[in-house]
Amino acid sequence: MDPADVAKVMRQETSEWIKSAQNPLVAPVNQHLFGGWEGNWIGYNVAHDVSLPHAKGPQLGFFMYPVAEDSEGRFDSHEPDSFKYQITAQELKV
Repeated sequence: MDPADVAKVMRQETSEWIKSAQNPLVAPVNQHLFGGWEGNWIGYNVAHDVSLPHAKGPQLGFFMYPVAEDSEGRFDSHEPDSFKYQITAQELKV
């Protein structure tokens, strides 16, 4: 399954962050999507228990969202008030 589809429901269905896949709004979506695979998707990565270089936090079950830590520990990448990032790109002339 694409965990992002379940995470979207957890973030967008209510004004409060839903933190549990067992929540009544999320459970049916999670149950329907978990274990499924869309025919138009290609699996590029099957890694699990990912250890990030120089990380003090635990291994990641999967690597989907940006991860950051400081001396106090790992930030919650799903908490927009405390974890912000910006992605930029530029064309390289070769």
